Amino acid sequence: MKRREFITGTAAGAIGLMFKQPMLATDRPGADNRPNILFIMTDQQHAGMLSCTGNQWLKTPALDRLAASGIRFERAYACNPVCVPNRFSLQTGLMPSAIGMRHNGDSGSAAVTERMVEHSLGRLFKKAGYETVYGGKVHLPRKMKGVENLGYRNLTSDRRRGLAEACGEFGQHGFQNL
Repeated sequence: MKRREFITGTAAGAIGLMFKQPMLATDRPGADNRPNILFIMTDQQHAGMLSCTGNQWLKTPALDRLAASGIRFERAYACNPVCVPNRFSLQTGLMPSAIGMRHNGDSGSAAVTERMVEHSLGRLFKKAGYETVYGGKVHLPRKMKGVENLGYRNLTSDRRRGLAEACGEFGQHGFQNL
């Protein structure tokens, strides 16, 4: 499956879940039955750096619980080993070559279009009625104009200090049915 097909399929599924389905006897009136989606993208983390992957030297109980109850991609590959081109690809489903980007230095001259931004992951989920929140390192092509332009609410402007606390606070109050 191609990246664009995955993002399009995920967004289409989210949009499909937005429409009301016949109510079951166990459903509460007005209940939101869409799944919560938590997408964690780490920087420079090897696939085996979780205890749930068999790493005996690490203890990652919270991530292990998320992996056990959700979906963990075991065969995912970066389209580019450099962060800005790779993050562009994750947000748009397009290869970095689509905008002439090979490395972080191309950030200012990358040919990002409004159509790419309109179909970004954050905007697709927001259109489907999801609350979209972003926390941490951004590092996107400059013409994408930040995570707010991609449909996200920025959880914190500081990607190091304060991020863990902001994520914890959001986790306590932001997720309704996790």
